[in-house]
Amino acid sequence: MKAGNKKCMSALPADKFNCLRTELKPCALTRNEKQDACLVDVRSCYASCGPFESGRADFWCVGELATKTTGAFCAADPAAARLMDNCEKALSSEGQVGAMTCEPL
Repeated sequence: MKAGNKKCMSALPADKFNCLRTELKPCALTRNEKQDACLVDVRSCYASCGPFESGRADFWCVGELATKTTGAFCAADPAAARLMDNCEKALSSEGQVGAMTCEPL
């Protein structure tokens, strides 16, 4: 992704979007396939072991950190004002979270 971003920095503004799409799409597809496979494994394990104690919502979250992408299982209080705070804390133990997506289990 870094090489694709670097290559497209010199593109004209009108061509930049198409350049990025062309350069980054293969990487994004591979990343999404790996994350989907991981989510299938987590859901399978959760179905065997869970659901856990009542009164909580369980999630599998994937966070984009500065140098890598990482996943984490987290639980949240459904009544919490900010449902994903616990998930963000679980991921931020490895660094600043730039973006995060969570799937309910």
